[in-house]
Amino acid sequence: MVVNFSMRVTWAWWRDALSGYFVATCDDLKLTAEAITFGELAETIMESQLSFFNYLNREGRLEDFLDERSVEYETDGGTADVNFPMPNLDYDPNHEAHCQAS
Repeated sequence: MVVNFSMRVTWAWWRDALSGYFVATCDDLKLTAEAITFGELAETIMESQLSFFNYLNREGRLEDFLDERSVEYETDGGTADVNFPMPNLDYDPNHEAHCQAS
């Protein structure tokens, strides 16, 4: 199924003082990611989101998830993986990271 939707999710991130790892959490999706570098964190966030949405899609729960959050979407009724572009994340320690899945 091809599902077209646009949903803004917020990732709050920080650098762990003890390990030096970058850590990010997304309350909207109930996900956590960590990586050694900020660039790797951005990739891990993307992979986490793709895995999450593909899991919902495989389980037949993606449309319910989007409906529960009042996210508008279009579907073709077939079967396919979820895919969306890499978010643009800049390293700025004073701001949260924002990703938009569409």
